[in-house]
Amino acid sequence: LPKGILFDAVLPDVPCSNSGVMARRCEVRYRITPQAVKKLTHVQYAILEKAAALVRPGGRIVYSTCSILEEENNQQIGRFLDRHPDFDFHHATLHPPRPQTPERYDCDGGFAALLIRR
Repeated sequence: LPKGILFDAVLPDVPCSNSGVMARRCEVRYRITPQAVKKLTHVQYAILEKAAALVRPGGRIVYSTCSILEEENNQQIGRFLDRHPDFDFHHATLHPPRPQTPERYDCDGGFAALLIRR
């Protein structure tokens, strides 16, 4: 991207453990290890940092994962806000996975947080 361009909104596409989608991806349970999650959180945070540099004052970041793990979600947001006093936390939502029924098809879990730059 050209230097100096700032955006109204950024949706970083961070890699995650997929812990919220195990019902569909059962191989996930064999690759989620503490070491794998630690590596992922470092990459996630680096991407979140890059996203912050691209948001104009008054702009938003939506940080989202298909994970339900605390260290990939609320801990990342807390760490980011501790280091970025120019951002405000607006709200976050954690959707735990639910059993699928004939009436309900949204069985996956995930997380999303809205951050707004002052």
